[in-house]
Amino acid sequence: MAIDHFVRKSNAAGSFYEADTPILQKTVSSYIQNAPPLPKKLAAKHVHALIVPHAGYTYCGSVLGSTYSVIKGTSYDRVLLIGPSHTAPFHSMACDTASSWETPLGKIPLDRSVITQLLHMDRFDALPHVFDHEHSLEVQLPFLQQIIRQFSLIPLCTGQDLPAHLIAEKLLPCVSETTLIVVSSDFSHYYPTNVARGLDRASIRAILSQKSSVINTGVQACGFEGIAILNELALKKGWKPIETGYCTSADSTGDMRSVVGYAGFAYV
Repeated sequence: MAIDHFVRKSNAAGSFYEADTPILQKTVSSYIQNAPPLPKKLAAKHVHALIVPHAGYTYCGSVLGSTYSVIKGTSYDRVLLIGPSHTAPFHSMACDTASSWETPLGKIPLDRSVITQLLHMDRFDALPHVFDHEHSLEVQLPFLQQIIRQFSLIPLCTGQDLPAHLIAEKLLPCVSETTLIVVSSDFSHYYPTNVARGLDRASIRAILSQKSSVINTGVQACGFEGIAILNELALKKGWKPIETGYCTSADSTGDMRSVVGYAGFAYV
């Protein structure tokens, strides 16, 4: 299927993040500037991939800031962005057919060449409707635009029951030293705080283990498919994950009865 010549407009601005450009720039900059110092394990290391949350900035902005801050000063020409679909059931990797995506911070061109190549592969389908009301990918863009500024985008939505190792093999040729992989994922949903933190720590330990079997059984996340695919890519490339931040929605709302967990990782 050919790439269309249309700009995909924002559907999350004004809800998940601010629609006003100067306010959005100030908000994103504030989260990045207020990030804690880099973990020592990340010092002088090239970051190849991130796992970041996709809730409203009010809830997970601190983890977004602490995670995206690790790529400050690094140049990338392409971002491979992987996130779950919250609205459409399917069993493949959904590709968009737009020519660019737009947020209040400007337009980002899609890497039409790579997307066209992917669409010739098994398990990759042109499903533009999947992106019409999806926020998991879009909420990452203002942070990427603020830090990297100029880059092309390959947005992919994950369906269900995907063979992570096979998808990773197909994505491998798209990954260079100047490619940043970003996986969008929230963690446990709607448990009391103490239960959520326990479940999330188990998920974090599983991700840090890099054992596929442990990840498959031990990660509770809205975005699990992307995490599993990234783990397979990391194993092939020799990358190691480092935790970059954690919080729950209770940290911003004060409601400890039913919370969502948010964790961040960098792969070096």
